[in-house]
Amino acid sequence: MRLTPLHPQWFGYRHSHKINTTITRYSSGIVLDIGCGKGHQKQYLHPGCTYYGLDLPFTSINWYGTKPDIYGSAETLPVKDGTVSTALLFDVMEHLKAPEKCIAEIFRVLSPDGFLILKIPFLYPIHDAPLDFTRWTEHGLMRLFESFDFKIVETGNIGQPLETAALLLCIAISKHTLNWFNDRSIFMIVGILLCSTIPLINIGAWILSKISRKDPMMPHTYHYVLKKAA
Repeated sequence: MRLTPLHPQWFGYRHSHKINTTITRYSSGIVLDIGCGKGHQKQYLHPGCTYYGLDLPFTSINWYGTKPDIYGSAETLPVKDGTVSTALLFDVMEHLKAPEKCIAEIFRVLSPDGFLILKIPFLYPIHDAPLDFTRWTEHGLMRLFESFDFKIVETGNIGQPLETAALLLCIAISKHTLNWFNDRSIFMIVGILLCSTIPLINIGAWILSKISRKDPMMPHTYHYVLKKAA
């Protein structure tokens, strides 16, 4: 359902195929999935890759109920220099106290001509609290990447202004409705009526965005492919 306008986070999921295709195109050799969670990215790797998922013991055990290949921190990777061909960093940077250290560590462990594939939210609600610390603009990210010897291969702003606004509105409607149900509030019926408008909000924002010129002012997500210089 999440790939249909019925889902409140449709605009958050509808570009996932494009990003997954990017993983297939740029992955090779040893792949390190930093903050791997349940390891969803593994299925999109190019054939012949060797996958290693890394995550913290706390999040793996308490949040995901999984056992990654490597326990460790993104800010101090327990990996030898220059041994990783492709690093994946999906929805992780916002959860780090020192994201600059993470990028420095990735640069260290990547082999020459190795790739970093990165996705990070911009206009998106607080999630995985209390471990949600930062939001980056594209200009802040560019400045960070330029401080290392990374070449930007691909960049993408995901979400036109109306799409991002619709995403946030639909999430807000869903959250308020859930709260009313949990509180057994008399406003539960109002919540149900509001939730019925979610498909209309999504479809309306999608149509209006299609007939409007592209504007990078309000993306909900950034996506980059970076290459370490040889």
